[in-house]
Parts: sequence; structure tokens; C-alpha cells
Amino acid sequence: MTKKPVGDRLVHDKIVAWTCDRLPTEVTQQAKRLADLEDTFRVALMPDVHAGQQVPNGCVLATKSRIYPDAVGRDIGCGLSAICFDNPIDSIPQSILVGILDHMGRLVPSLKQPRGAVQTKLPEACSADQLVDPFLMREANRDGLLQLGTLGRGNHFIELELDEANRLWALVHSGSRSMGQKISDRYLREHQTEVESMSSNPIPSGDTMSYLDLECEMGQAYLSDMNWGIRYATENRMLMLNRVADLVEEHLGLAAVESSYIDSPHNFARIEEHHGERLIVHRKSANSAVDGELGIIPGSMAAGSRIVIGRGEAMSLRSSSHGAGRKMSRTQAWEKLQIKQFKSLMGSIVFRKDQADKFLDESPDAYRNLNEVMQSQRDLVSTRHILKTILNYKTY
Repeated sequence: MTKKPVGDRLVHDKIVAWTCDRLPTEVTQQAKRLADLEDTFRVALMPDVHAGQQVPNGCVLATKSRIYPDAVGRDIGCGLSAICFDNPIDSIPQSILVGILDHMGRLVPSLKQPRGAVQTKLPEACSADQLVDPFLMREANRDGLLQLGTLGRGNHFIELELDEANRLWALVHSGSRSMGQKISDRYLREHQTEVESMSSNPIPSGDTMSYLDLECEMGQAYLSDMNWGIRYATENRMLMLNRVADLVEEHLGLAAVESSYIDSPHNFARIEEHHGERLIVHRKSANSAVDGELGIIPGSMAAGSRIVIGRGEAMSLRSSSHGAGRKMSRTQAWEKLQIKQFKSLMGSIVFRKDQADKFLDESPDAYRNLNEVMQSQRDLVSTRHILKTILNYKTY
């Protein structure tokens, strides 16, 4: 394959990349592997790209007839939701923010709802009977109910942030919890053999990426159940966002502006038309950035976020980054970073300082510079609002 520069991008046959710095070897190898799949139309790498288990995070894969669960990710529908509040606010006393943080700890669990707080049924948008697979239906009525309104661990968070006009925003980053994992595992493990036998184009010997043929029954079933997972993730974020809005109204007297609500998933696949072809576009840790589409791009715990508008760039499959992206793996962060420096980088941001040792792998030093990421994708999105973090809530 030949490589040539195109503006800020590097084009490598079917691969196009928006880069802040040199692509790590592992990312290049994973991207090339995707490009070599016989069904691949294009691979687009976003400026927050970093290596995943099989597919890079910050990767967009367009295929012609196959859907790859690993190119969606196990946390189906993971993304961000945001809403702003009605009146500008000059300053918020730290004591009030600490009080809001304490209430979040009680209202938004990490893994499952406590007994007595579990909803009696799932929201209509993601009722269990909409799932195709009977096993997943049962799981939705059990774990799906237990985990609705829970944040999860890792890089999931709730933040309060101020924009350039001192309007307060609430952001939630979470996904489909265990249900997304169950959907992915179910179709990869239980249905793969059947799909291979039904397909007229069996997997080539050099192709070890599991897939489902969208023309087959199981491919359609995965697509349907994956879309259920996206809806569940949105409902999960909305429930938490409503709880945060209630806290803000109680403690600060501000009301959420419903028309400002944004939902921006970044782990999904859908059928789209690009370059005159009908394609299956997988976004794994990447935002859709259709012309005029609103999106949310967070940085590290200390870097704030951007509310953005898509530019509809055709080369990127109308996509953008989903965040700043890691520059250190979690293992590297635990080995190299110090808690004292982590706390110093957080400055005046209210967070769970007494639990900083649990979040060291989420230190700002483990992430890329958000300004550099935004500069690298200036042809993919434009910035509507620059948000500054004043409170961060994580669980472990």
C-alpha cells in the first residue's frame, strides 16, 4: 500500500486518519486489519484514536453487507447526553457543589439500583418485548431493570460545566450497562456458527473478525437488538440527567431548558449512504457529524467539553472524535502517575478527592490535549460552546 499526505490526514489505501500525532504501531496494525477485510469500503480514524482489543477506539468502519459487533463495541449505545439551565450564574459556592456531589453519590449508583429503587418496568422506548432474542428479553427484565439509572465505572461520569456565557450545563457519559455486553456476547457466541453456515460467502481463512451477514436473519436480529441497546443507553442517561436537573433546581434554583437537550451516542452501527453507496457504518468511540448535527466532545476530568456542530465531511464518513482520547493505557497510568499530581491538575474542580486513588487511571495526564484534538478535526466539526468543568462525579 502507498501512503500519501492529504492536508492534516494520512491516506493509506482504504484508511484515512485525522491525527494529532504519529499513529501508534498497534493502531496502524488494527486499522490495516480492518481495511483488509474483504467487505470493507473505508476505515476512518479520528484524532482521539487509540488501540482497542481488536478494533481501535475512535474508529469508523464502513462495510457493504457485513455487520461486525466488535466494531460497535460491547457498551452498545455508550455516549453523552447534556442539557443547559435557564439563567447565567456568576459563581457557585464550593459548599453547594460539594452538597450536590454528595447527593449524586446517593441518587446515582455505580452498578445496580438498591432494593426499593428499582423501576417496575422498562421505559416504553426500550421495553423488553422489543428484543428479538428470548434470552435477552429475560435479561432485560432482570439486569436491565436493576441497572437502569446507573453510571458504571471507568471513564463514565456526570459533570456540571459552565459555558462562555456562564450558563450551567449538566453532562452524563454512560451506556447500556450490562445489557450492551449481553447483546454483543449473545450474537458473537451463540449465533456466529449459524450465520457462517447460512452465508454464501464464508469467512476467509485470514479473516478472524466475527461478523453477521446483514442479508441473513441473524444479521437483522443483531441490528434490531443493537438498536434496542442504543435506546436503552439513551433512557439510562436521561434518567440520570433528570436526577441531576432536580438537584440543580433544588440547590441553585435553576430550571433545565428542555429544548437544549442533546443526546450523542458514539458506539453504534447504522445503514447510511456515502459516496453513492449504501453502507453499514460502524462507529466505535466516534460521533456522527452530519452537517448541522449537534454533538458532545468531552476532554479529561479537568479539560471541560465542547458542544459541536457537524460539518458533514464526506472523507470521514461524516464522523468526528468522541473525546480527547487516551495517550496512556490504564496500566501505564497506574504505573506512571501520582495521586498528588492528579489532585493538583484538578484545581478547584469539585470531585471525590478522598477517592482519588481509585481514579488515578482517569487523571488528566492520561489523556490527550482536547484543544489539539479539536484543531486536528476542524474540518469535521465546528465549536458552538466551550464548557469548563466545575464538578465531576465518578464511581468505582
